[in-house]
Amino acid sequence: MNEILKGLLKLDLHIEASAIIKSDGTILASAISSRISEALFATIGQNLSMIGDDIIKGLSAGTLLNISIKGTDGVLDLAPIISKNSFGDDMILIILSHPRVKSGIIYFAVSIVKKQVKQYLGLLK
Repeated sequence: MNEILKGLLKLDLHIEASAIIKSDGTILASAISSRISEALFATIGQNLSMIGDDIIKGLSAGTLLNISIKGTDGVLDLAPIISKNSFGDDMILIILSHPRVKSGIIYFAVSIVKKQVKQYLGLLK
């Protein structure tokens, strides 16, 4: 799965880091630069996912599709990619990018990762 994430870095030069984590914060794969703490990245992803999920459920707004937090020097995007998989846990994709990244690239990246991870896990025929 690390290779899948390294492929994201080739999609757009503004994508700086990505990781696939379980909902408990365990890192399954990552392509993270040395300037970013892998543990902090996973913890942020875990907490943001729980908060987003609670908000969506609390508002009876269906299922969480994505979260985007934009700062002056970076954008953090999070999206569940597999729910309750064969490992019994959700898998979440986190992407950190420069603010100049086009949002369409991030949505495209999420869809690519979803498909490739499902293929990797043998969930696609």
